[in-house]
Order: sequence, then C-alpha cells, then structure tokens
Amino acid sequence: MRHAGQGHCHRPAWISPLGAALVALTVAMLAAACGPTDSESRPGANSGAASSPTAGATPTATNSATNSAGADGQHPDLSVPVEWGNGRDTPGMKAGVPDPPGWYDHAFGGPTEEQVIYLTFDDGPLEPYTGELLRLLDKHRAKATFFVTGVQARANPAALRALVNKGHALGNHTWDHPDLVALPERRVRAALESVIRQVGPSLGPCMRPPYGLIDTKVAAVAASLGEIPIMWTGQAGDWDNPDPGRIVEDMKKATRPGAVLLLHDGGGSRANTVTAVSRLLPWWQQRGYRLETVPACRRSSDGE
Repeated sequence: MRHAGQGHCHRPAWISPLGAALVALTVAMLAAACGPTDSESRPGANSGAASSPTAGATPTATNSATNSAGADGQHPDLSVPVEWGNGRDTPGMKAGVPDPPGWYDHAFGGPTEEQVIYLTFDDGPLEPYTGELLRLLDKHRAKATFFVTGVQARANPAALRALVNKGHALGNHTWDHPDLVALPERRVRAALESVIRQVGPSLGPCMRPPYGLIDTKVAAVAASLGEIPIMWTGQAGDWDNPDPGRIVEDMKKATRPGAVLLLHDGGGSRANTVTAVSRLLPWWQQRGYRLETVPACRRSSDGE
C-alpha cells in the first residue's frame, strides 16, 4: 500500500519589509526547497477512483479488498482493464489455465518478486478432506483461500466455521457450479447472491467462475456485487484424482513468486490431493515461500 506523506513545508514569517526583488527571490527559493505539495507528488493522487473493467458495473464491496495488502504489498488495482471476451476463447483455456489479459494485475496489482504463493481450493467444503487440509495448513502455519459452493457450505457449516476461525479466506464459487457464461444475467446474479446469503459476512469480496468460464457479462455481475474474479496461474488436474506424485510435480513446476495455485477440497474423493499437499507444504517452506490468503479475498477485519 502506498501511504501519502504527512510532512508540510513551513515558510518563515517576514521580519521587516524587503524590496520587491528580494521578496520574489526568497519566495522562489523557498518554493524550490519545499518541492511539490503532497497531492502533487503522490502517484495517482489526481487520477480519481479506481473503476471496474466492465462497462456499467459498479463495485460495491471492494474497499476491504483493496486495503488488505499482504506482507508482499500485492493488492487489487481495479483501474486495470481486463479483456474478458466471450469466456470461451480465453487464452490458456485449452491448457487448463485460463488467462484473460489483465486479470492478474486487476486482482493483485501486478507481479511480485516476493517469495509468496496463493494456494487455493475449490468446490468444498467437503469432509474429511477439508478438515485434513486444515490440519496440514495449521501444522505448517500456512494460509489458503477456499472458493466454496453454496451447496457445500450449507451441508458443512462446521467445516466452514473452522476455516474462518483458523484465518483462511473464503471466496464465492457459485451455488452449484454452473457454467455462468451459458446463463442469462439474472441467473448469474442468483448463483452468486445465494452464496453471499448462505455464507454471510465470512465470505470475502472475491469469486472464482466454475471451469474458469467468465465473460464480460459475468464479470459485470460480479463487480456489481463487489466481487473480484480470481483465476489461477497453475493447476494439477486434481479434479481427475491423479496420483499424488503427479500433483506434486505439476505444482512444483507452477511455483513462482505470486503464483495462484488451484487444487480441490470438494467434488469427489480428494485423498490424493491431501497427500500431495502434505508433501508440498514443507517443500515450499524449505525454499522460503510464504503461503498467504489471496489479498482480494480478505475481509477488512482480516490480518495476514
């Protein structure tokens, strides 16, 4: 976060009248010494409020996210436009890592060189997997972000409370995991609002579109609800329940400063994912990585 300086330049009182030339010279010297005022020197001071990348969409609950930078200083920059397109031909979609141009800078404010990664889990909470992951994260003093569905949140309230109590972040993954691009606007809104009502104030101001499918329409609805879309930069295809070793190798390949890594704690058996995470957490930490919650998903009351 940038903080504007509070210093002021104090000009001396005149002791006796001086000639016009001397007055002008003294004032000019003082102005040069003081430099620009705080509002002139602060980056972006006159740029106005940040705006959503989608026309007609007015974020309503993003202030808590934009004021919740982690130790690395990353935080959303809503002035960055995103090319959401039609949601189907998104760059990277075929490789399983949809990458709408601008989304990362919009959600994180730009790249970082800090040794921080954002581990995220989708489709839960689902026991026993969510609880097992929670214990592993707690053991390694790591934080993660869980993109929950309304159906699973309603079915597993104790797991949801445990995640919040341990300091993890919650994001909106819709009520029952539909293809939002295929839905009319009113149903997109209903899919997101139902989770907001179910989870309540514990839900962070962010969302993740199921299957990574998001277009301009979906992004506009999310923005109108104050939710910042969070995609990912690496995944391991664990929705197909591959061998833990493959999950580990794929996650290692995707590890880099500021990486947003996608895994799952719901949607089926996630025993292999749990095993892989038990191996990955010490590996990441041995290499100096911090595991933090996604800054855009933090509530204003959250710390990191």
